[in-house]
Amino acid sequence: VMTDYFVICTAKSNKQVKALAEMLEEKLEELGEKPNHEDGLRDGKWAVLAIGIRNYRYVAETAGEDTSGKILLKKLPFRDVLIALGLTVVGIPALYFLLSYLNDHTPLLDAVVTTLSIIGTWWLTKSYIQQWWLWIIADVFAIWMNLILVDLGYRDKLPFIVMFVFCIISSFVGLVIWSRRGTYVD
Repeated sequence: VMTDYFVICTAKSNKQVKALAEMLEEKLEELGEKPNHEDGLRDGKWAVLAIGIRNYRYVAETAGEDTSGKILLKKLPFRDVLIALGLTVVGIPALYFLLSYLNDHTPLLDAVVTTLSIIGTWWLTKSYIQQWWLWIIADVFAIWMNLILVDLGYRDKLPFIVMFVFCIISSFVGLVIWSRRGTYVD
């Protein structure tokens, strides 16, 4: 799923789930918007409200973004680079051995993609612009991995290649937008 933000809430009852979803819908209505899609509201055990790009300003306000259209960025500290390198040095071999044990067809590439995705997600939560480059690199490795799987006869992996090409394009767009609209706050 390509998105800038997820809002995940928990509730102790079906009634509370419905109340949370209804409150969000009310806030959107105040802004003249409505969810593009909703699901799960009938029984209240769970609810999903898909809020599209038209609702960007509301989502941005609730997620801590400056509503003037600027994206608030943080500088990547050297400490976090070292932590990321440590995660890479430890994570890739650990995942490689686990995936090899589980008979994964491409354990090394899978380990690289997974490790870079974990670091990319972490950096996204910190508002580091460099996270876009991690996603681009991870997607290149994911395409390579799926090309190998297609070569091994797994033709059902072809749509994944197309999806990861789209992800690379989306990441470049995100990088350009963050570069143009980003303002460093630290």
